[in-house]
Amino acid sequence: MHGYTNRKCTVGLKSKDQKRESKKLSLTVGVFFDGTGNNKYNVNFWEERKHIPKSDKENYTKYHNMVTPKWWHRVTPKVLHPTYDSYKKSTRTNIAILWYLYDTRRMSNTIKVYVEGPGTNRPSRKIKQGTRYNDEEGNVSSGNADNDSSSAFGKGETGVNAKIETGCDLIARKIRSKFNEKSAKPNELFLTFDVFGFSRGAAEARSFINRMFLGRVKNDKTEGRNVCLEKHLIKHGIKSICPKIHMNVRFLGIFDTVSSYSPNFSINPDFSNDVQELALRIPSYVRQSVHLVAADEYRTYFALTNANSARGRCKEIILPGAHSDIGGGYLPIEKEEIMMNGESYGPRQCRGYKSLKELYDEKWISEIWYRERDTYLKRLDKRTIREVKGDYSKIPLYIMGENIKNGGISLKEDVFKTFSSLSGKNISPKLKALRQLLLSKRLYHFENGKIKFSGTPNDMKLIYAVRAEYIHLSAHKGISSSATKNNVRIVYNG
Repeated sequence: MHGYTNRKCTVGLKSKDQKRESKKLSLTVGVFFDGTGNNKYNVNFWEERKHIPKSDKENYTKYHNMVTPKWWHRVTPKVLHPTYDSYKKSTRTNIAILWYLYDTRRMSNTIKVYVEGPGTNRPSRKIKQGTRYNDEEGNVSSGNADNDSSSAFGKGETGVNAKIETGCDLIARKIRSKFNEKSAKPNELFLTFDVFGFSRGAAEARSFINRMFLGRVKNDKTEGRNVCLEKHLIKHGIKSICPKIHMNVRFLGIFDTVSSYSPNFSINPDFSNDVQELALRIPSYVRQSVHLVAADEYRTYFALTNANSARGRCKEIILPGAHSDIGGGYLPIEKEEIMMNGESYGPRQCRGYKSLKELYDEKWISEIWYRERDTYLKRLDKRTIREVKGDYSKIPLYIMGENIKNGGISLKEDVFKTFSSLSGKNISPKLKALRQLLLSKRLYHFENGKIKFSGTPNDMKLIYAVRAEYIHLSAHKGISSSATKNNVRIVYNG
């Protein structure tokens, strides 16, 4: 169903078209949807900001607009402060890395598109080459602040549907460019898709493949956006040139699907209907799918949408870690406040909505910290901070990369080895041992809609050995980061 031979995007053919000699073109399309607040253009711009010369007035001004004086923050309401978190508080996710690794040079007739995460903006329309702050396609950050409403509810100008529309438009434009390179235009087109996503980007990836065909999905929420790829192929004149178009999905690679979509503002948004509203089920025409899931994520607004609809056709692997431990994006060193309310350490008053003893028993904090806690808490200095390294996300990157290669997809091999490497004197050998363990066996499973540990005591001991140094606790004070009442993740069947 929906493969090369029996799923066509066709329109009525004129007799002269039917008699025309068949000219076939096969294209492979890599599509990469990033997560909420994740934007490789913004990360690159901020990292390389010191290399923006004054002679580049446009980008030099962009940077200085982001750096507001401290006094201005003190005298103005917080609601007036523009947010630049996608620039300053994250690094490239595994999606951004995979976009770069996806080797269009080794795979003939292959194109790729990257769609930045919800709540963030498209890059500047002006292409720039030869700087440290443009990507390999010449794209540079827009310099615009993040959209808090889209980040919170997944709706609006930079919301989920808007990003799917963007992806469809980018794909259609690149296909049209391929057509323009051909002296003889094809009249039959075969499109093979490799689709990837993280967080809401994983929801976008699932929604995109469901909505790519005209009329396949009904009763969904589009917010007036054109989220159907077939419509974009018509809009860009591709179907008028090439009446026969066949589309199939070779690979779906997703990291920890979180939809959290509410088309309307609500203090208590309902995300339980997102599977229907965004069409998140995995269709049968997906040849291979892999879903990496975070075992240690349990924030209220980060409910998981599993891959039940794939009926065993999706390799769903639950890994230790919080949401962005799986999808990437954490800074090389994150400083996590242990005490959520300053000096109180009663039940659920510590990071992760846990007691201090729970943090210690579950090895989220070191023995030294716990033994000398009274000294640290009285001083309330930097030692009340838990410093967590960002290297763990290389494990999910490696696992996904190996599955991608096994699916017949080419990555830039040397670069992949570098990005996923756990070598180096500053990386614990126990982290590498954990990777080997995770490659050899499944440590978690779903049971009655909950994530359960199914490994051995020795397996958990190895997880404990790296937790304090490498695995983040995402739940903390604040509405968007609060935990569920029982610290158990909400799971929706998708």
